[in-house]
Amino acid sequence: MKLSHKFQWGKLWTGFSLSIWCNFRKTAEVTGITDACPATLPFRRVLFLEYDVKLNDQYLRAELQHIQQKFRLSNIYILESSKDSYHAYCCDKLSSFEVNKIIKETSCDDAFRNNWRYDFACRVLRISEKGSKPKPKYVCCIKSNHNQRQKSYPHLIFIKNYFQIPETDMDFTNNDGELIGNKDNAIETIQYPTSHNVT
Repeated sequence: MKLSHKFQWGKLWTGFSLSIWCNFRKTAEVTGITDACPATLPFRRVLFLEYDVKLNDQYLRAELQHIQQKFRLSNIYILESSKDSYHAYCCDKLSSFEVNKIIKETSCDDAFRNNWRYDFACRVLRISEKGSKPKPKYVCCIKSNHNQRQKSYPHLIFIKNYFQIPETDMDFTNNDGELIGNKDNAIETIQYPTSHNVT
């Protein structure tokens, strides 16, 4: 809505305009998990990727295989968050610098890739329903022979149980379970409002 007014002061005409923008987008309260690895010094995080760009399934897999080989990552787990939109998890424990470097090699969402605050803040992926959309659904695993990095046991066990990933697709080798006491609920879950693609 735009309001305009024009008035005269002596022989001088002047005016002003006021614009008001209203946002009536539907919002929903959702639950997500963070990429932060608990009980880890120095601070480490796992790799979260979000693709809300209606990406072709074959292109997505090719891109993930590319970064998996280039950065020697372990298994990558793909979930469909909505039609032609995906989440990807790799449970390797990485520095913030490594995560940001890997993400810049992908075509994932700009908000995930080009946001300076993720140098300090945690990334979050939705795990719950969003409006009429169901929770993300497990699609497949891109398996790997790279196991030199330690893996986050809490993230591994959470995605396995919550998304019902088959045991044959999971790789628990070289995880930090003993270090943190095999806690399966140690990752942070948060609730937050969103208006993005809510139906």
